[in-house]
Amino acid sequence: MCLLTLIPGNKSISEEYIRNAASNNNDGMGFCFSSRNRIKVFKELRDVDAFIDTYRAQRLLYPRAHMIMHFRMATHGSVSLENCHPFLINESLAFAHNGILSDFG
Repeated sequence: MCLLTLIPGNKSISEEYIRNAASNNNDGMGFCFSSRNRIKVFKELRDVDAFIDTYRAQRLLYPRAHMIMHFRMATHGSVSLENCHPFLINESLAFAHNGILSDFG
């Protein structure tokens, strides 16, 4: 099953945690947070080093932002960036989930 993590503002997670999560859920990873009433979403399919670098850079720029981080283990759908969470709905809403959603065209 996927791994969904909330990272409170002023907190960080370790490189070891990210590497372990990506190793056990290796079908894509992503994170999001809000800045100035806009959601920023970052995704990576396989390159955990690039993901860690992006996470660290964004955490330095936005140290107080609450973040959602997701590591995917595909059960349905292709292994692609489009199927990596979090999903951006509009500029002020994103979501991630564990499970299968269907019939939402």
